[in-house]
Amino acid sequence: MKACPKCGCKRALIREFSSGYGEVYLNLETGETDYSSIYEGLVSKRVRKYWVCSKCQTKLFRDNPIEINKALEEEDSDSQ
Repeated sequence: MKACPKCGCKRALIREFSSGYGEVYLNLETGETDYSSIYEGLVSKRVRKYWVCSKCQTKLFRDNPIEINKALEEEDSDSQ
């Protein structure tokens, strides 16, 4: 699958719920902030069962490895 069959958009999305804490570090000498650990303490859970088009919200495929691989293989076979 190269694009949404309905609108042609080339991006898909799935919703996740995240909760938890992250850490931001401040260098006391330079005043620089380091956000590299901001996501380490978060826990995410998928909220939806389907990947959807990011433009028109059309369901594209189920969120499981078999369906995702199938959609990606279709893209590879189309380009040959």
